[in-house]
Amino acid sequence: MQKQIDMKVVVGLICLAAWCAMEITTLWNVVPPDLAALYFAGKFFANGQTDLIYAAPEGFFGGTPPQWVDPIAASGLGDQVVFPYIYPPLWAAVLAPLSNAMAPHAFFNLFALIEIPMIAASSILAWRLVRRFTMPFWAWLLVSVGLLATSAISAAAIVQLQPQIIVVFLTLLAFERYQSKQWVLAGVLLGVAAMFKLTPAGLALIFLLNRQWRSFAGFVITCAVIAILGLVVVGVDLHLEFLNAIDGVKSVMFITPINFSMQTSVYAALAALGLTPPADLTGHNTLLFGVPTVVSVTTKVMFAVALVWLIRVTAQETSERRLPVQLFCLTLLISLFGPLSWAHYFLVQLVMLPALVGFLAKRAGVILLLITAFVTSEVVYVMLTETFSNDLFIVVPMSCFLLLLFVAVVTKRPRHDEIKQAGVPT
Repeated sequence: MQKQIDMKVVVGLICLAAWCAMEITTLWNVVPPDLAALYFAGKFFANGQTDLIYAAPEGFFGGTPPQWVDPIAASGLGDQVVFPYIYPPLWAAVLAPLSNAMAPHAFFNLFALIEIPMIAASSILAWRLVRRFTMPFWAWLLVSVGLLATSAISAAAIVQLQPQIIVVFLTLLAFERYQSKQWVLAGVLLGVAAMFKLTPAGLALIFLLNRQWRSFAGFVITCAVIAILGLVVVGVDLHLEFLNAIDGVKSVMFITPINFSMQTSVYAALAALGLTPPADLTGHNTLLFGVPTVVSVTTKVMFAVALVWLIRVTAQETSERRLPVQLFCLTLLISLFGPLSWAHYFLVQLVMLPALVGFLAKRAGVILLLITAFVTSEVVYVMLTETFSNDLFIVVPMSCFLLLLFVAVVTKRPRHDEIKQAGVPT
């Protein structure tokens, strides 16, 4: 018997597709600085200019690498800003044929056609993870469109056509497949995501906590295969340059409005108590060389305490709720307590945000969803950046709010009579 088409779902999908079309149109022929880094890294690899791939300004966060200025101008992009490349060298080799064959704008437009639908698909994958205890699919779609269209988190990812979008899609697909008991495939997908950006590797902890050894084995083997492939294709030297670039990033603190790192809040608090070396924290885009040991240790202790708390709480969750709560909270912790916490790192939280109506009691979930949507909205972000010249007045409230979001999800539980079954999409 054929299923009846749910017109509310159709309307939701049309709205999501319209959002995709609007974003792609806005991005067409635009130069996204983060994605451009991948284009030029591939171009340099194709041309044998591998010494340029990991070029960067002093302190890394200074805009376009000086060595890239001439090649960028020669490509027809003039003085456009292009950020340094900070990904494993294998991906420069993978993109080399494409970068060498395509003009920059054609490359960027192609990725706009790929990445924007990936965000939409990520929202649908997020619903599938929580569909048994959250809002109906049609409502999820409409809420998601509203969030994606107004959030500073999505705006930060989209304006850069950030590769994080691909990583988030692969991560959510991995855990959606995990929930469907495709254990090995889940591990493989997470392994691919982790070998593109290192942070998803921490999510393999979910496999261990749930004693799913096949998924963990798939993850480890995939990482090993890609690592070996990288060494064979690009050699040892470029990998050493990559590791040096990572060390360079970790050795500085970059206080800027779009970096919501808890490390900055810890630094500000300890500085106020006179426990860190004197530093001027009152400016804009402040770059500090060397992270004080007391800041690093305090941040790591906070992360460890939060992680242990999360593990203890989720161990008592029902099987259908444990995975999405673990994924939401663990990605939040990893992003928040890392050396860099760019706004786009919280894209997983954004696409899973409607699940707060289900993670929490219904009324509390709705209230927290609305508050989070407001606090992380582009309107509020722009208002804060225009109001305050001191970046701490933006970064500290944002990082502390995200920590409170973690606390709320971990501590608040819905009543059993509020857990409702949601219909599957037609």
